[in-house]
Amino acid sequence: MKYSSTVTSSRRKCRKAHFTAPSSERRKLMSAPVSTELRNKYNVRSMPIRKDDEVTVVRGTFKNREGKVVQVYRKKWVIHIERLTREKTNGVSVPVGIDASKVVITKLKIDKDRKALLERKRGGKGDKGKFTEQEIQAMENVSGVLFECLSRYSLIRPIGKGAYGTVCSADDLITNERVAIKKIGNVFDSPLDARRTLREIRLLCRLRHENIVGLRDVFPPPAASAGNFQDIYMVYDLLDTDLHQIIRSPQLLSPDHVKFMAYQLVRGLAFLHSAGVVHRDLKPSNLLLNANCDLRICDFGLARTGVDTDAVMPEYVVTRWYRAPELLLSCTGYGAPIDMWSVGCIVAEMLGRKPLFPGRDYIHTLNLVCKVVGTPTPAEISRFPSEKAQHYLHSMPPQQPTQLQQLFPEADPRAIDLLSRLLTFDPHERITAVQALSHPYFTELHDPTDEPLVPAPLPSDPEIDTMPIVQVRDEVLKEMIQYNPDLEYM
Repeated sequence: MKYSSTVTSSRRKCRKAHFTAPSSERRKLMSAPVSTELRNKYNVRSMPIRKDDEVTVVRGTFKNREGKVVQVYRKKWVIHIERLTREKTNGVSVPVGIDASKVVITKLKIDKDRKALLERKRGGKGDKGKFTEQEIQAMENVSGVLFECLSRYSLIRPIGKGAYGTVCSADDLITNERVAIKKIGNVFDSPLDARRTLREIRLLCRLRHENIVGLRDVFPPPAASAGNFQDIYMVYDLLDTDLHQIIRSPQLLSPDHVKFMAYQLVRGLAFLHSAGVVHRDLKPSNLLLNANCDLRICDFGLARTGVDTDAVMPEYVVTRWYRAPELLLSCTGYGAPIDMWSVGCIVAEMLGRKPLFPGRDYIHTLNLVCKVVGTPTPAEISRFPSEKAQHYLHSMPPQQPTQLQQLFPEADPRAIDLLSRLLTFDPHERITAVQALSHPYFTELHDPTDEPLVPAPLPSDPEIDTMPIVQVRDEVLKEMIQYNPDLEYM
């Protein structure tokens, strides 16, 4: 087995590397959070586990068991704890391997190099004169990004970073639940990002559903004032992974897995569309999953309310591989059917374990679409509002649709039928989310009494698109006050 150079270096270097290592290396460094007492004493939130540390198991079968670490077994990335054994069939007792993420360190074995490291860490967070001691304890650098969280949240590790911001996992010390915190830094420097953030906060505040990620809290940096805060922290439900990671992994996806995840996606969309909301950016990486295969739709930065086929909307939405034909053809009048096309692409990707339309650009993607679903008929072409789109479609050589059963020979015929109704070129003929719930493919899962819809659509919010940045900040603060009433006096 190959070992990372970060892991196999000297003990002193290994401990030091822990604080700057990416998440892929932190696992190999066998890190674990420390107890509240140690956190207050040493001003660190986690440490690489080593032999003779004392730990408490906080999750899993052996929850609440305590003991001293007798071995850090790096070949399997587990630790062995004294008196924690199991009996094999031949009667021999062997240690039980415990994942480091399932324990909390309650007592550190302090030696020379560890003591020096803790002193350096503790000395690096002196009084800045701007924050209270409690606020300073709530700060931590996550992947080089300073998180200034409320004291109720104890940061654990980074779990994602991109143009949208930085996300890390954390413990909510009030509810004793694990959450995900996204920091959007300098959000008001970009009017586009600020408006998207406001739109997402508004929608998630009003949309509560089992298959939509829950927004638990929104707050500014603790020391900021109402008129000058630049960063926003959004606290979400924490799930284990996303569908993109599952599809790319060697993990088996059984037909039942595919059906269950597809059903939850359609169930969440039925609720969303009944509220008059179009997500506009559905793709596997925006579908979160936990170990029970519970699915939740996330990332509502591009979502809109009140979208219909007569509206004039920008066409640059949805990642290209999951983009409906009407968007590839630059049509500006669209609605919920674009989400249903994305559902078809996602279901096909689960069945085939690869993207169905991995186009290099608009034209290439559209050609791939026509190879699978066929070129549209003259009647279908006439329904597209754009004359340029009609002209281009008429110029394409006629192609017959590919039999989807040939692309996915092992798939349930009912899944193939649903797929054909989702991947319909004409958005007017595409199946809706409510109709899809009643499709025979979901017969075993469909329950009309457990598929809630919104009685009336949410009011549209076109004013956000032209809202001055100062007003956007004020509106964001109003949403924050719903979660943290004390902010009204900041």
